[in-house]
Parts: sequence; structure tokens; C-alpha cells
Amino acid sequence: MIETVSQIIIFATGVPAIMMLSIGGKWRRRGCGIALFGQIFWLYSTYNHEQWGIFFLAIWYIFSYSIGLAKKDWSQNANLFAKCNKMLKSIMSKVC
Repeated sequence: MIETVSQIIIFATGVPAIMMLSIGGKWRRRGCGIALFGQIFWLYSTYNHEQWGIFFLAIWYIFSYSIGLAKKDWSQNANLFAKCNKMLKSIMSKVC
């Protein structure tokens, strides 16, 4: 029963969060808040099913959504996103 409720909440928070994050503007912070709430249920579900990769990814999402919720001005993130993208490309070129 609790697993079914958990899966429903994961869906019910994931869909609007993705839409709000995609729309942008004032909706981004709200999307981060909804997604952050849903991560509690991701943690519960992945822990119970011993899906450790997704469990630790959910922890990373909690960190990321918390930053998004704390940010008031998303325009300042442009340089941060560019630096992260450059760093990821550098790492991927070394790995692959």
C-alpha cells in the first residue's frame, strides 16, 4: 500500500516539476520545491528496493533542487551552467 502511494506521489510531483522547470521564469523555483518534495519518496522507494545508484542520484537531486529553491535570480546561473558544461565535457573526453 505505501509503495503504491509512493509511486503515485513520485508521478504526481515529477510531471508538474518537469513542466515548471522547463517553462522557466517564476515557475522554476516552484518546480524545484515540488521536485524536492517528491525526492523524499524517491529515497524511500529506491532504498526499499536496494537500487543504490538511483538512491544516490536522488540525494544529488535533493542537493540540486535545494540550490534551485534558494536562488532568486536565475540569470546569474548562466556562467555557472557554462562552467559545469565545460567541466563535464572535459571529464567525458578523458573517460571515453
